[in-house]
Amino acid sequence: MRKTVLQVLFNQFVLGLPLGYFTYDAAVAMGYSHGVQEFPSAWKVALQIVAFMAIEDTIFYWSHRTLHHPRIYKYVHKQHHEYQDAVIGISAEYAHWLEFIIGNAIPFTAGPILFGCHAIVWVVWALVRIGETLDSHSGYDVPWSPFRLIPFSGSSGHHDFHHSHVVGNYGTFFLWWDALCGTDAAYRKHLGKFGHVTDARFQQHRDQVTAKRLSKAE
Repeated sequence: MRKTVLQVLFNQFVLGLPLGYFTYDAAVAMGYSHGVQEFPSAWKVALQIVAFMAIEDTIFYWSHRTLHHPRIYKYVHKQHHEYQDAVIGISAEYAHWLEFIIGNAIPFTAGPILFGCHAIVWVVWALVRIGETLDSHSGYDVPWSPFRLIPFSGSSGHHDFHHSHVVGNYGTFFLWWDALCGTDAAYRKHLGKFGHVTDARFQQHRDQVTAKRLSKAE
């Protein structure tokens, strides 16, 4: 846990603050504002958030999939997969510094910068994105989670499979890129055999896999 906390702090402050400085300049150039007189309507905020979700999901999917390339994975993304069962929220931000930039920061900031949105939209977007990634790394597939209400969305079980099997399910908010590109094939096969993450047989299988992994580590 100490290693995780230190890496997260490094990413957020040593990398995040300088990146935020340059992001601000880019956002201003694209029309960023923070005045009360430019305060957007609720509909505009909602529509922009939906657009950001689609943009983020697209960039994240392809960057994440690239990080799983055999020639790259062990040098960068493997660090994030030290958590083979995504059961703790802070693991969402535990990543190699290069992954933090190309796999987290760029997908997150691309939409707001392109739209030149108001500061309040940045705040709402940050809450939505952080909430989604904490939800998917929580280890709990909560049926009343607001993220289950999003059409074509996944679940924490969807991402938990990615961590435990290190294959497929590369998207964040939506399932469409995985479905279109066939990168959810292993997950669908697993569902057919063991059921959803909330099913007893799924839990039994995961417990067996975890026990086997732990026995090898001893």
